[in-house]
Amino acid sequence: MDGNQDVQVAGFWLCAWMDSYLQAVDSDDASGQSDSLAYLDRYTQLPAVQAHFVNPEDFEANVIAPAQAGDPTSIRKFFQTCGAYRS
Repeated sequence: MDGNQDVQVAGFWLCAWMDSYLQAVDSDDASGQSDSLAYLDRYTQLPAVQAHFVNPEDFEANVIAPAQAGDPTSIRKFFQTCGAYRS
């Protein structure tokens, strides 16, 4: 599948930054949360995401935006799909 490796790398990148964000949330590290969210906010702009995902703005609106508003629930739930990263 064309672009499959790029999509896998983008997914691993996403999971790593979600993990960083959630660790910062769990340790009440505001600076770590802010830094991680700055990277997570760039996910939908990654070339692999732009080229191979339909409606990446939905991910941004439903997962990233709530975290930016202070609610980590959506990221915590989505992070559960990061099986390969979490192994």
